[in-house]
Amino acid sequence: MRKLSLVVAAKEPEYVRRLAEYIREAPAASEWQMTACTQPQALRQYIKGGYPVDLLLLQPEFETHISDVVHYALPVVHLVPFITDSDQLQIVQFQSLPKLIRQLNAQLGRIRGISAWHIPSDSTIVLSLFSSMGGMGKTTLALNIAREASEAGKNVFYFNVEPYNASDLYLREHGDNSEHDYSMLLYVLQSNPGQALQQLHASTRRNTELGIDYFAPAANPDERHSLSGELVALTIQTIVDSGRYDLIVADMGGTLDEVGFNLLRISHLPLWLTGGDATSQRKMDIMLQYGAHKWGEAFIEAKRKIRTIQVYASMARTAAGLPQEHHGSDHAKFSIPYMADWREAKDPVQLMASPVYRGLVQRIMRQWIWPEGGDAYDRGCGVGAAQAYSGTH
Repeated sequence: MRKLSLVVAAKEPEYVRRLAEYIREAPAASEWQMTACTQPQALRQYIKGGYPVDLLLLQPEFETHISDVVHYALPVVHLVPFITDSDQLQIVQFQSLPKLIRQLNAQLGRIRGISAWHIPSDSTIVLSLFSSMGGMGKTTLALNIAREASEAGKNVFYFNVEPYNASDLYLREHGDNSEHDYSMLLYVLQSNPGQALQQLHASTRRNTELGIDYFAPAANPDERHSLSGELVALTIQTIVDSGRYDLIVADMGGTLDEVGFNLLRISHLPLWLTGGDATSQRKMDIMLQYGAHKWGEAFIEAKRKIRTIQVYASMARTAAGLPQEHHGSDHAKFSIPYMADWREAKDPVQLMASPVYRGLVQRIMRQWIWPEGGDAYDRGCGVGAAQAYSGTH
């Protein structure tokens, strides 16, 4: 997993040298990679260069030199001689380094909890898909939802954040010049955010068959591996701010890292695909326990939004010719049916032609995304809403 980028701006070279050495060697600081600036102009050039910054720890006198180049979402903590009554987050500079690192980690948690993202919108729904293992059909479901929403008259943006992204098979993509699409938007978001909406338009592609907009799959997986949670949030915020979309479908890889945590937080409707078997359920429990341990109350609060979908739960019974089993009420959890002929499909687009599967997707849309009898913001709260994930944490 990519280390967090910590930029420290302090005028004492010996201080930043000692701090950098400690961060390189201390287990408590293993998540951080530090860049040091002892001159205001060096800090200004670094930020203008668009390099990744997950947290900026600086002496207050540096801030006046970068106020016109710092994006509003960049987390900033002041490095001060002593704590004051200022509203700005602060850390005392001259204290034991282990204690400073503990406070730094705590401040990052607070920043994640109070981030200024204003993504929730009455007009744009952010739907995300997660799973604890591969092969669950996340991309198939994501693109089915996107297509059905488009056919229902909604404007849809599909955003795949997986490093190993196979959506090109559905989108009929050939990867031409794809390295200039989303990567350019990422550059603009960090270097010139005022031009982000214009670059979004330039980076967006259109699939007329599915009726959706999207970013071309990255030519190099490193582009997605290097994504931070902040950049994913800023990307989705930019798509929302464009005012063009009713639904954003975010397709997350089978992991729970900083990107997954932030995507979970900003989603109105996170869907988690589980195999229904003990192994799949246990992996989901472990991942969610890890999230609660790592990100605390912010994660626990976000987890309450999760809706589970059971995948291929009846596969073994179907293969054996046994009748289906149903547990709980009809709306307690959706189940994706097992399609035996899908294993033989040569063209992934064939996976989007099943009437049974389309019927399931339409039910998800009616009951979770745009509930019958309610507006777009009532999702997950109506009579037909599934119960939220209630596993241990």
